[in-house]
Amino acid sequence: MSRSFGGRSLTVAVDGEGGRVAAAGSHLGWLLWADALPEGVRDSFAERLCGPDVLTPWGLRTPSSTHPLFAVNAYHRGAVWPFDSWLGWGGLRASGRSEAAERLRRGVLGAIEAIGGAPELFGVKADGPSPIPIANRVQAWTVGARWALAHEWDGRAPSLF
Repeated sequence: MSRSFGGRSLTVAVDGEGGRVAAAGSHLGWLLWADALPEGVRDSFAERLCGPDVLTPWGLRTPSSTHPLFAVNAYHRGAVWPFDSWLGWGGLRASGRSEAAERLRRGVLGAIEAIGGAPELFGVKADGPSPIPIANRVQAWTVGARWALAHEWDGRAPSLF
C-alpha cells in the first residue's frame, strides 16, 4: 500500500530503470519516531506500520510481505533489522500505540535471544526468526538497539510541555 502526503508518494527506492519504488515497511517507524510526518497522516502511517504484513511477532519487515519485491531473507526487501525495529518501537510509542509497541519490543528481544549474538538482521518465517547466512553475526547498532529496548529507552527527546 502506498501512502502520500503533501502530494508526494512515499518512495523508498529507485529501481534499475530509474522508477520510484513505493512500499510500506519499517521506514514508517523512522518517520513516526522522528516526528517527520504532518499531523494529518501520522495516524494512518502508524496504523499501516501495525499491519501483520509489516509488524511480525519478531520485528518490522523491510518492506511488507505483500510487496512484489519481498524476499524474506533479502537485506532490504523483507528482512527484519533490530535497529529499524527499535526506532519503529519508539515511533509506535510516540503515536500512542503502546500495545503494538510493547509486542514489538518483546518480539525483537526474543528474536535476538533465539538467534544469539547481535545479528545485523534476520528473516521471519512461519516458524519464527531465522539467521540470514550473509548477515553480520555481531552488529554494533543491534547491540545498541538491544540495550535500548531492554531499558525501554526510545531515544526521543523528552517533551518539555
